[in-house]
Amino acid sequence: MQRYPNISDHGIIGDLQTAALVSTDGTVDFFCCPRFLSPSAFASLLDADGGGYFRIFPAAGSHVSKQLYFPGTTMLITRFMTPSGVLACGASPRGLSDGSGDGGIWRRSSLRPGRRGVRGPPAGEPGEVCGRHQ
Repeated sequence: MQRYPNISDHGIIGDLQTAALVSTDGTVDFFCCPRFLSPSAFASLLDADGGGYFRIFPAAGSHVSKQLYFPGTTMLITRFMTPSGVLACGASPRGLSDGSGDGGIWRRSSLRPGRRGVRGPPAGEPGEVCGRHQ
């Protein structure tokens, strides 16, 4: 995990009310919730020590990652290819603008069937850049 990844190493997800930046290493490192003007829940892109983040990544040390959007959706897929398998992590907004969610982020991880030795442990916590959420 780079301390301050380049902005070009991020995909964006959003619902017209808020947006999150997801880096190619599986980290949500910027997200204001539930609206753009809300305090940041994750802002390690601005403050690596106190900004907070949420990360899903393979336990295997070496991997290659690629990001793509699922066709016709706002679902951002980050794929990690390792010697022992493939971990796919999806990230999407939870639909505040259409009333179907609370403005959070929906994340799902899956392993390619029949592969072993890959895990996706979550890591991170809300940041302190603009205060903790209650």
